Amino acid sequence: MPSAEQPVLPDRLVAELLAASTSTDDLQARAAQRRARQQLMRRIATETGAATHTVRMADAAWQPCLRGVERMVVNESGPVHTWLLRLAPGASLPAHAHDHGDEESFILSGSCLLDGEPLGAGDYHHAPAGSRHDRLVSETGCMLWLRLPAEQARAMMPAAAR
Repeated sequence: MPSAEQPVLPDRLVAELLAASTSTDDLQARAAQRRARQQLMRRIATETGAATHTVRMADAAWQPCLRGVERMVVNESGPVHTWLLRLAPGASLPAHAHDHGDEESFILSGSCLLDGEPLGAGDYHHAPAGSRHDRLVSETGCMLWLRLPAEQARAMMPAAAR
């Protein structure tokens, strides 16, 4: 973590960013600044590891993972995985313990029942490390955003879907 005296970016990148952001009325100069700014941002992302990541719903592939459940991998790099899960009516997720860290979920559409508590679109659920919950069941079908530790993700998936 950088200290207050150390900039997050190297001095030469900060200087280039400041130079590229100077305003001007000249159309050609503004276009050149825009190109310089784009190049600089690519270099910043490369040198600092701050590259962004976009998953477009239209381009992503749904993968079957459990009976009546499909997942779309949003991010599986690093210690935390992010998925979208789509449960068909009547589908469920198995009971499990959170031995590897916190799990977060957000219901995007539909509804489900978790530990006897009904959850619907817009509801958020947090299961802290060390907790356990019963099966999640969706009678009507639902889609949820799920963020969980990589170890938990591997344990949750049947071998055929890994």
